[in-house]
Amino acid sequence: MKNIHQEKIINGAKLPALVIAGPGTGKTHTLVEYVVNSIKKGDVRANRVLITTFTKKAAREVTRRILERLKEEGLDRDLSNMMVGNFHSLALDFISKYKNLDDEFFTGKIIGTEGEEFLVNENIEKFRAIEGYKTFIQYNDAKTILDIFSGIINSVIDPLSLKDSDDPREVFAYEVYSTYEKILKDKGLMNFQLILKTFLDILSDEKRGEMIRDKIDLVIIDEYQDTNLIQEKIAMKLTRNGNIMVFGDDDQGLYSFRGADVNNLLNFADRFEEYSGKKVTSYRLEINYRSNDEIVTRAKDFIKAATKTKKDLMGLGDRNPNSIVRARANETDNLIKIVKILGEKINLGQIAFLFPSFNNPYPKDLEESFEKAGIGVINRKSDRFFNNTEIEILVFILTSLGGIYPIDLDYSPYTYEERKYYEYKAYLKEIYDKYSSDRELLDFIKSIKEGTLISEVIYRALGLSFYQDLRDERGFSNIGKFMGLGVDYDELVDKDEDFFRKFISSYLYLYFKNKGLSEYEEDSYDKDAVNFMTIHQAKGLEFDVVFVSSLNDYPRSSFSFLDKDRKDDKDPELDFYRKYYTAFTRAKKLLVILDNSRDVRIKNFMRGLNSGSDIRTIDFLRKDREEEKKVLAFTSDIDLYMTCPMKYKLIRENNFRMVKTESLYFGSHIHELVEYINSEVYEKEDLYKFLVKNSDYSLSLSNYLGRSFDVRASEVNYKADRDFYILQGTIDLLLEDSSIMDLKTGNIDKDSLGSYKNQVLTYKNLLRLNKEEVNKTYLYFVEKDELIEVEDGGMAIDEIDSIARKIVDGEDFDRTKEPSKCKLCPFIYYCKRS
Repeated sequence: MKNIHQEKIINGAKLPALVIAGPGTGKTHTLVEYVVNSIKKGDVRANRVLITTFTKKAAREVTRRILERLKEEGLDRDLSNMMVGNFHSLALDFISKYKNLDDEFFTGKIIGTEGEEFLVNENIEKFRAIEGYKTFIQYNDAKTILDIFSGIINSVIDPLSLKDSDDPREVFAYEVYSTYEKILKDKGLMNFQLILKTFLDILSDEKRGEMIRDKIDLVIIDEYQDTNLIQEKIAMKLTRNGNIMVFGDDDQGLYSFRGADVNNLLNFADRFEEYSGKKVTSYRLEINYRSNDEIVTRAKDFIKAATKTKKDLMGLGDRNPNSIVRARANETDNLIKIVKILGEKINLGQIAFLFPSFNNPYPKDLEESFEKAGIGVINRKSDRFFNNTEIEILVFILTSLGGIYPIDLDYSPYTYEERKYYEYKAYLKEIYDKYSSDRELLDFIKSIKEGTLISEVIYRALGLSFYQDLRDERGFSNIGKFMGLGVDYDELVDKDEDFFRKFISSYLYLYFKNKGLSEYEEDSYDKDAVNFMTIHQAKGLEFDVVFVSSLNDYPRSSFSFLDKDRKDDKDPELDFYRKYYTAFTRAKKLLVILDNSRDVRIKNFMRGLNSGSDIRTIDFLRKDREEEKKVLAFTSDIDLYMTCPMKYKLIRENNFRMVKTESLYFGSHIHELVEYINSEVYEKEDLYKFLVKNSDYSLSLSNYLGRSFDVRASEVNYKADRDFYILQGTIDLLLEDSSIMDLKTGNIDKDSLGSYKNQVLTYKNLLRLNKEEVNKTYLYFVEKDELIEVEDGGMAIDEIDSIARKIVDGEDFDRTKEPSKCKLCPFIYYCKRS
């Protein structure tokens, strides 16, 4: 069912367009239907639509819905290289296709928040040597340095403009920026800001930018209110002839503290006309299909108190005063009673408790009370990760290997940082006291040789009796997350005598301090457990019942290092209203405001609410959450499951990772170089210069070029909706005669050849599902210069679907019955096949 506002956009939106979409107004439905209708009418081509979403999860949802709708409409369109993702994932895709062949050609490893803080701390003396350091940085050193770096990029400031400034603060910022940029480049690393900067530089290049724009029929930017300046500039530079539509709601702008600016949305019409000369047409989605009309009205009144403007959001007329009430936060027994009554009508997973943060003890105390009362809780910001036995044992092992014991606690912490480190050391001491007499652990520690990687220690530890007996699914997921830290550290830090000590004393500490690891993913769900999360985590979600606790929250100002006058357009009070307006509008049937707020704004809002609700008047419906459709690829899913179902589960379901080997790096580099050779930006002279410096790739590329393959496209991604899952694959080379080819490095291993053949036959099936003709199918081993034609007779689509069904249904995750497949598997210790 579409309303007139949606119909106007779907059937005839005039571009460039701005869509102000209030909460629950069917924004995603409108976006998807507009895209599908535009494809159907022939206005745009499916693989030339670019859509940015706020999260990867939202990107998967949009992709799934577009594929399903195209299938329903019987639209056989070219779906290769669909461009749907968040800003960073799309930027990386374009960077890989349009970057110059120079000394920084190969895609660097992406470093995360805690990794960056560790890297700065490891190089802190380089920053302290900068003139003015003690003047401009007096506390929180690493985070201030990172704020300077990200602020310059996100605000699109030319660092050289700061270098010769008369303002010592700006000169200092330049020196910090250039110092950290060099550290990242020397390590071959990219952070999230550099990804966007590199992409903007490519788009700003006259030749390469035009190549990109020439391949885009339509640009759609979702959640535009949460973009920053560099993202705004990227969005505009992606467009040609005004082919853009942006969606957003200024009342739901939540990320000004990270540099986002709702003025990007509010002033989009003026800014885009100034940029392109095109007038923007504005549309509004104003009918809320999510919430009871009482919730809509009250939330609208709340935000109006801040914006002083009339909000046109409206419900469907089913106003029920029992849909929004206040409750006493400290009457825990009463809250337990309410949740249990609600649990008789709906699944507990349909209930959410939202908090501004988890720094206050209240959420933790409430969670403990719920669990004692038999109410399950999924806390997506839980700080209990490090207190799980499966993690404690690993921390004990690595702390012992680092020679950190005994631990001194005979001092009184003074500063915030000292208090946090004291808590960490107390945690390590508690673990030592708990496990130091465990003979099995002590013998295991003695068996570890110097030079062993952190990740290898963890894999070996899986052979210990505790892990052999572990049956808790969440426990293995926790180990997988901890393994990820180990892999990142192994790839970041040089192997020296302090290798283990630095991991525990510096690297792991940052995750402990920042609560950087949770037992649950952001989209974790259990129908028998209520959800505890921050308001920011609830963005884009909805629940039948929402409890909001504002605790001691109040409007907070946030300023970048280079904010000179400290005034700009930031309004902390308005941001505060936006945050709670977003929280209130997550509720569908019942909104409960807890009375533990100290802020006058929330108190004023609560005064007009009833203190009780007759929930018999609310039309609750017990409903399970629709599971996200899995996206499966041959190499990472189908083949892995065929090799060993248990290995598949640990790697794909529990996120176990491994350090990339030199051969894997070499293989990925060859693929990047071949993609470059087949790209629009290829220059023979640049390749020659590159190979003079990087002779390791000369033989493989000489063999490849000597073949003179007639290539139509390279690194082409295809997807096909198979009803209960989505099959996807990236084909190395599509030839002009409609043949497909997969490139391989290394020797022709007979054990692997069967798998390789099944891989390209899967691609053949995938292309046919996309209504494309396939001539011949090849494997090309570049180092051996051997071309193998693969005949039909391997993987048929029925067999692929059969394996996918087992994966989706969670069937048979036992270890392989063929021990010969275990030779190089990292799980040999866990399987006792070493």
